[in-house]
Amino acid sequence: MKKIPFITALVCAAMMSSGVFAEKISGGDLNGDGRINVTDLSKLAAHIKGVKPLGDLSQADINCDGKINVTDISALASYVKGGKSEDTQPPHFVDFSTYLAWAQGTGYNSGSLVAGGADGINGDTYRTLPSQAGYDSGRIVIGDSRSCQMGIYEQHRNKSDTAVFALWGGHYSNYAGQILTSDLRADIRACIEKQIEHCGSSTVYLFSSVNDYDYSNGNNSGNISATIAAAESIRAMTVIKDGVQYSPRVVIVGNAGCDPNNLLFGYIDPNYFNRYMADYNSALQYAAAQSGFDCYVSLEEMAGGSIGFIDDGLHYDERTLQNICSNI
Repeated sequence: MKKIPFITALVCAAMMSSGVFAEKISGGDLNGDGRINVTDLSKLAAHIKGVKPLGDLSQADINCDGKINVTDISALASYVKGGKSEDTQPPHFVDFSTYLAWAQGTGYNSGSLVAGGADGINGDTYRTLPSQAGYDSGRIVIGDSRSCQMGIYEQHRNKSDTAVFALWGGHYSNYAGQILTSDLRADIRACIEKQIEHCGSSTVYLFSSVNDYDYSNGNNSGNISATIAAAESIRAMTVIKDGVQYSPRVVIVGNAGCDPNNLLFGYIDPNYFNRYMADYNSALQYAAAQSGFDCYVSLEEMAGGSIGFIDDGLHYDERTLQNICSNI
């Protein structure tokens, strides 16, 4: 009787035991050939059993629980057995609880994401650490909770190719009209200095915020002035290298509004709110030009034409995050 190799037996067992076909998985393309099939399943099994460790783990956490174990083998096996599409684009996540689970996976309060607010997650900050990939990449993302999402997304997918510094909510009521706290400013300056030293340049993508928006009165002036003030302070973070003065390039990014198909916060007409946001973006683009910023881009352009939202109607789904990050 021919002896079946242990890894092959493990794969076969997983295929036979996975009675429920997985509709969506995260990752799965272990060999990078653009397809998800039994070859990937064998590689995952070999890694988990310690036979042949994977060099890149970004595609291995199939069920997005922050761990790589036999549960991921079962999830991948059910996907392959079900004959699902081999599109390796990550699935949409649709609810806020998924974001919170991803946040915990960053090493909450011991890594990049740190609690800073007494009111839930308002005041939390995300900082790319000097030891992390992306810190000296020549690219920086700055913004609010949606930029926190980007940092967590990049870290979760093990694709940190940009530095992220973000503050969750409360920018205007709790932080005296500023998008950035003094601590974040100091961290950003240090990162710009490192990027210019390493790359000779630093491009900062400043994602505008509309927290504490006065949408009912159509008043967006406070949000715009705070965004421009932040952009000006970043532009002033010049660095002298070999006798030459370098300044970071600042790209101001508009805001996407909310999910047009559902009431915002359960009671605000999304069409009304998004009209307010359209006015905001027009006024912000004008203010940016008046202040000498020659690069303004809409969020829709950054996302490749369309925005997808999770269940709260304000934060972005995974495919949108992927598209934004790929355009930075």
